[in-house]
Amino acid sequence: MTACIDYDNTIVDWDEKFLTGAKEAIRHFKEKGWTVFICSGRYDLAEISKKLTRNDVPFDEIYHKPRSDVFIDDRAIRFTNWASVKGGAIALAEQSKKTSEWIKEQKENRYKVKDEKEIEPE
Repeated sequence: MTACIDYDNTIVDWDEKFLTGAKEAIRHFKEKGWTVFICSGRYDLAEISKKLTRNDVPFDEIYHKPRSDVFIDDRAIRFTNWASVKGGAIALAEQSKKTSEWIKEQKENRYKVKDEKEIEPE
């Protein structure tokens, strides 16, 4: 599973203080084997990396987030607080995993049926 987490007002507030539960939730995702990407519209990603590292917040990579007024995504979770997001993220990841498995199964079945149709009857 992969989580892409915004930095400002999701991990830290505008005063650079960690939001309640942010560090613990990210650690939880990493302990479960997730890949964690941090995204930010800030220019100095090295400062973000230093702050996260100093505070033992594990992550895999940091990316620049494109400037936008609105993000629309079918796998997004509206951030309100970490207590609600953590459970929602895990549930969404499980649904995503089930969907991926279903798609893989459908593809395998489609090819199996196609192969059977191509076999000439004896």
